[in-house]
Amino acid sequence: MEDDDDLEELRRLREMRAQRQQKQESASSTSTGYDTLPLSFGSSSSKKRRTPMQPESSSERSVSSSLSLDAERRQTNAAAVLAASSAHKRGVIGPQRGGGTSSSSSSSIEPQRASSTASSSPIGPAAPPPPPPPSQRNPSRSSSSASDSFIGPVPPSKRARSSAEDSEATDRQPSFSSMSDAYEAFCAEVPISHEVELRGHTRAVTALSFDHAGSRLVSGGADYMLRLWDFGGMDAGFRSFREMEACDGHKVVQLAYSASGGHFLCAPGSAQVKLYDREGHELREFVKGDPYLSDLRHTKGHTAAVTALQWDPQDRDQLLTGSVDGSLRLWNVEQERACLAVIKTRDARLKRAGVTAAAFSSDGKLMAAACLDGSLQLFAKGKAYSRPRLHAKQAHQQGSETSSVLFVGGDTQLVSRGGDDTLKVWDVRRFASPLCVFDELPNTYGQTDVEVSPDGNLLVTGTSVRPTAEHSGLLCFFDRRTLQRRHHIGVGAPGTSVVRVRWHPTINQVAVGASDSNLHLFYDPQQSRRGALLSVVRKVRVRNNMDFMSISEGQAYAPNALPLFRDQSARPTRRQFARDRMDPAKTRRPEPPVRGPGHKGRIGDSVQQSMMKDLVRKTLKDQDPLKAILSYAKEAAENPMYVSHAYAETQPTPIFAEEEEDDNEEAH
Repeated sequence: MEDDDDLEELRRLREMRAQRQQKQESASSTSTGYDTLPLSFGSSSSKKRRTPMQPESSSERSVSSSLSLDAERRQTNAAAVLAASSAHKRGVIGPQRGGGTSSSSSSSIEPQRASSTASSSPIGPAAPPPPPPPSQRNPSRSSSSASDSFIGPVPPSKRARSSAEDSEATDRQPSFSSMSDAYEAFCAEVPISHEVELRGHTRAVTALSFDHAGSRLVSGGADYMLRLWDFGGMDAGFRSFREMEACDGHKVVQLAYSASGGHFLCAPGSAQVKLYDREGHELREFVKGDPYLSDLRHTKGHTAAVTALQWDPQDRDQLLTGSVDGSLRLWNVEQERACLAVIKTRDARLKRAGVTAAAFSSDGKLMAAACLDGSLQLFAKGKAYSRPRLHAKQAHQQGSETSSVLFVGGDTQLVSRGGDDTLKVWDVRRFASPLCVFDELPNTYGQTDVEVSPDGNLLVTGTSVRPTAEHSGLLCFFDRRTLQRRHHIGVGAPGTSVVRVRWHPTINQVAVGASDSNLHLFYDPQQSRRGALLSVVRKVRVRNNMDFMSISEGQAYAPNALPLFRDQSARPTRRQFARDRMDPAKTRRPEPPVRGPGHKGRIGDSVQQSMMKDLVRKTLKDQDPLKAILSYAKEAAENPMYVSHAYAETQPTPIFAEEEEDDNEEAH
């Protein structure tokens, strides 16, 4: 009977505990709950780890206080027996199914130790045994064992936890809608919504330049060719109106339109810079220096390839050039036979440092040069050029080719694009270290440059890829004020590298020269004006076959036409041959010399020259030289004048041998 009463009391306590767990689960769903930990069981020396729980209700506290100590011990003993029996059924306590025994901490559990442990605990319901290890749980009874093993709210399963973490990570990442909104906001600032391709080059486009109005564009490539594009005269086919070769065997390195747009400069990779007019006709070529002179100040021009070229922003007649011979030179466009000034660039050991890029400041007072030793050197115009005003010795990796330098931010900042795959922003007032470094920007072309937006807030540069790459080069945009990366877009097909970038402020269009031999022109119909918009709306002209009709298909008869179109089918006669033979223009017979004073406007010989010709002919030309010499033989023998008379008394009489006939002749 006592066992029946104990079992009923135990069932009642379990129901109260289940109700309390439901209240705790409802409370934990509205507020942050504590982590639930199983209670330790099976060792008399270990203490119970109580977890923070919700406070008990008043009814539960009154019921637990009304229980006597003996009843509580009986209930605890019964709970231990039931727990042991359930553990035997699960195969945890006692002999296992495989014939082995469990661990020492769980195999020798006695009711007395359980009762002593329960008696040392505070007043309240008895704690159930801990759950078995995960490897020994029965999957079919996982839900019941979990409810019996934990106090408080049931912890979430591993699958629920991973989904929650995934949702949290998804919340941290920008969604597709937010990315599209950001891209639309960026397109509202940058004209990249539309793109057209200008084709014509056969190799990489390595030089670009807009004129001041943005109506024309000149491009140069590694195919040694220059191409001129006129947006006002092109249709949607985008064909250049002029093509010429700058320098045989040299790729075009740099191009620069003048401020007026009337002519442009070209650095064809040689030591001489060329000047062209607006239509592409060569006007002059600057002089080349003497490569055998060691002092560059004594040479009139560059002695190695020109790599940098820019017009003076203040003086329209002056320009700046840089070369790998280790010098910067100032020129006057009207004086191509000699430069105005020579600026030597030296490395840390005071040796020549080849210039790879150069630029003027907007006020024309500073000149920046990037050298092959990785340094950046700033010179003040109009002062002594013996040493640079500012010098960053290790601005980029030594031996790398810094492809571009540019003054921005009111000439207080300098941007350099290095061959060490970096883009660095420098403060001219604190030139010791860069303000910001953007890395992971591959650069394999020595002409990859950096450009600034018309408002001066964005910096633009390109990246290079291998020709066998599965992706294309990127056109990267950086915020100059916050020094953060804003956005990037791919240009061209996979394996295409971005080389040159030009952003024209008037038409608000971006021209990109790529390694796929094409010009990529980006624009926005809402933000851009003129430029490519003029050519896109024009239809491509349909070529007519009559335009290429050959005149050989039919004979054209026209009186008084040019001799080229006259009928020459009739054979000439003998008289015609005779007349043509006497015509000096047709036979191209040289004119005979004029004799006498001259006639028909031709100047002949004077009277004195005619008389001298007659005298010379009578005295010398008409005589035989041998006879003239032998005529003096008799007189020389009778009256010697030079040698013989000195030996006249002592000279013996010469005796000559007599001639003897040969025996053969006698025999005959």
